[in-house]
Amino acid sequence: MLNKRFKDHVKQAVGDEEYFNLNKSPAFRAAIKQFDEDIKPDFVTGNTKNYSVRFPGANLDDEPTMGLKNDCLTLSPYGSLPSKPFIQSWLIVRI
Repeated sequence: MLNKRFKDHVKQAVGDEEYFNLNKSPAFRAAIKQFDEDIKPDFVTGNTKNYSVRFPGANLDDEPTMGLKNDCLTLSPYGSLPSKPFIQSWLIVRI
C-alpha cells in the first residue's frame, strides 16, 4: 500500500503524461529502490522529517509547489502537495 501511495504522489507531482514516461525509466526504478531501501524503513508515526527521493537523469520540470526540484521530490509531513501531505496519507493507509 505504501508503494502505491508513493507512486500516486509522484504522479500528482509530475502530471499524468510525464508519469507515463517516467514510470518506464531507469530513473523511476532508482527512485523506487531508494524509497524502498532508505525511506520506507524510517517511517514511524509522529515522524516530522522531510525525505528527498532522487530521479537521476529524469530531466523533470521543476514544480516547487509540489516539492519537485532538480529531479528530486521532497516528501514532507507538512505537505509537498498542498491537498495530501505524503506522510499523513501514509499514516491513513497504514492504520
